[in-house]
Amino acid sequence: MGRCAAAFLKVIPALCERYSKEKVRRHMNFSSLERAASFFIDYYLSKTEEEVTMLLLDNGNRLISFERVHVGSVNSSAVNPRKLVETAMKKNAVSLILAHNHPSGEAKPSKSDIDTTRHLMDAFLPIDLQLKAHFVVAGDRCTDILPMLYDRTRFQVRYIAVHSGDEEREEENSSAYPNPSGFSLTQPILPEEK
Repeated sequence: MGRCAAAFLKVIPALCERYSKEKVRRHMNFSSLERAASFFIDYYLSKTEEEVTMLLLDNGNRLISFERVHVGSVNSSAVNPRKLVETAMKKNAVSLILAHNHPSGEAKPSKSDIDTTRHLMDAFLPIDLQLKAHFVVAGDRCTDILPMLYDRTRFQVRYIAVHSGDEEREEENSSAYPNPSGFSLTQPILPEEK
């Protein structure tokens, strides 16, 4: 490979990042999750390290801010709910779209990804901050974790509820997050694998 080709390859990551930032300016409304997924796919295309980012939105789904939350190996401790809540409150966001990449190439959420998403939803509930999506991005593929936690078409969170008498039974909530039944919320009911 020649020097010119090597120099060109070195600037590709910076060009991809600049393109994705320019795309945010052009498409300020993220009412469509497909638009957000497309943005994140473009953004993570050149990333070789794991990174967590979020789009903070107003009540019209317009972009308030794009934030880089964490760079490096991602685990549940790397995504601090308090930091996310503080950032969202400072920016007066009413909702957010979270994303992180899997540079290994698999857009399948891990158990840790699902647990972290559930933990974040619990942290956002008291301040009425809506998590619209949590994308796992790998190459040109993107997976939203939230449908694994609730049925978006019926707007119902699905949980296995454990009654205080330790008898286990399935409960479905009729609202997006609250738990009016008084049951303690534990594991989500994941869709059956096909």
